[in-house]
Amino acid sequence: MFQKLRRKFLRHFFGEDPDYRDPFDDAAEQLYGRLYLKYLLEKAGLEFRGQRVRALDVGCHTGRLSIPLAQAGYEITGIDSSRFHIQRVEKRAGELGLSCRFIKGDGFEQVRRMPADSFDLVLCTEVLYQCPDFSSRMKDLVRVLRPGGLLATSHRTRFFYLT
Repeated sequence: MFQKLRRKFLRHFFGEDPDYRDPFDDAAEQLYGRLYLKYLLEKAGLEFRGQRVRALDVGCHTGRLSIPLAQAGYEITGIDSSRFHIQRVEKRAGELGLSCRFIKGDGFEQVRRMPADSFDLVLCTEVLYQCPDFSSRMKDLVRVLRPGGLLATSHRTRFFYLT
């Protein structure tokens, strides 16, 4: 418990966490990120055929998917409940000269406030498995997706943290 309190204190007041492993610096996370992106860009390319793509990344973390998609020309809105993650992704986007919108807050509360049919691509990777009522969360995500848009989700098994 003390360790968790220490981490929250350091993150909140200093924007630092000595135990934090950023997905951009972790080889396994880089691999998974590349696999996600390869698949998404192939599918999105087929779906959107060169149009300007409005993408929502619910649970964007530090931008493992948002940043490369923004670099590929997508118009990005990212949401994460962690101020620490939002600060990191905003800093990274700024350093790369990317114009993205990042929101700190409960992703699904934010999604419920958004107009229907707002996005061409909605990402919600490795978030829904934490939601007890994920089917209603999926409906929220589908609501903000324009007709013909692409919804991409992924899930970890309940045994993920054991490995």
